Amino acid sequence: MKIICAGGGTMGSVTPLIAIIEQLKKQGMEAAVLFVGTSRGPERYAIAHCGFRFTSIFSGKWRTYFSIQNAFAPFGVVIGFIQSLFLVWKEKPDIILTAGSFVAVPLAWAGRLMHIPVLVHQQDIHKGLANRLMEWCATKITVTFQETLHEFESTQTVWTGNPVRPILLEARAHDAIARFGISAQKKTLLVVGGGTGSLWLNRFIAENIQNITQHCQVIHITGKGKADHSPSAPDYSVQEFLEYPDMALAYAVSDAVVCRAGLSTISELSQLSKPAIVIPLPDSHQEDNAGYLWEKKAAVVLDQNDMSWEKFLKALEKVLINQQDRLELSKAIADLTPQDATEKVAAVVEEMLGMSKKY
Repeated sequence: MKIICAGGGTMGSVTPLIAIIEQLKKQGMEAAVLFVGTSRGPERYAIAHCGFRFTSIFSGKWRTYFSIQNAFAPFGVVIGFIQSLFLVWKEKPDIILTAGSFVAVPLAWAGRLMHIPVLVHQQDIHKGLANRLMEWCATKITVTFQETLHEFESTQTVWTGNPVRPILLEARAHDAIARFGISAQKKTLLVVGGGTGSLWLNRFIAENIQNITQHCQVIHITGKGKADHSPSAPDYSVQEFLEYPDMALAYAVSDAVVCRAGLSTISELSQLSKPAIVIPLPDSHQEDNAGYLWEKKAAVVLDQNDMSWEKFLKALEKVLINQQDRLELSKAIADLTPQDATEKVAAVVEEMLGMSKKY
């Protein structure tokens, strides 16, 4: 089989695609995989680490706020579409897989034009612009949340949950002790701001690290090139970026997580039943995701624009110290999405490839 996966700019649209490919190979499929992403995003490194081929194309990202770059977005789409037509003609894939991201749009269009089956996966609670632009050319659409089904008109829309990489469930906490230089006797807080990191979250943690480490030890993933201003402190392990085997270890050893509200991260927390403090990126789709978590009482949700040490400490006590709160949060987040999401999406792909009659 020849598979093209398209996504990038952040790791959010890439991680589910890697998970699907790994699951298909785990089930015995032999596939030649090409990832198509952006030229500057973090996906190139993660994909290379997985051993897959990678290439980049132009894309036009439309920003919901005023930006002069929006004037150039249509030209990026046109160039990317021409590149995609050539790429699909050259590669002759059996299927194209996407999970959002503007870089996937021209490739999905080219795939439809050349009669290649296209899978569009919707991660967030509400349909994003990129998936709106790809919906018409999708052979199948899979969604993370049952509540999202009504947002798509296609009868080929399936509720599956969000795929996570199989290795996530295989990591063991004791293997992380030496890797991160932490203690087995102390509680561990994992801080992660998404694939590219969060400057705001990095600053907040750095400013309050002396207070935080009075309650726990911290593994802080800052994002590539964003660790320069992180202080040196006991019980504080700073990592710019973790490839997935190490990321799985960081999850395994953590008692609680502080994160943004990207759906890949939320899905990983759900699969691992991790209590979390979620701080969505303001004025973004993440606020909808965080609002859903709040409604389901599946995480402690804080507002970046109304943050204080006192509010963070109260949240920290819920996810790390108060046992009853921890148990309730763990159960609620585990109940958010199907625990067999990766297998369900892989089954949809097999059906599209004519390898399975049902999903």
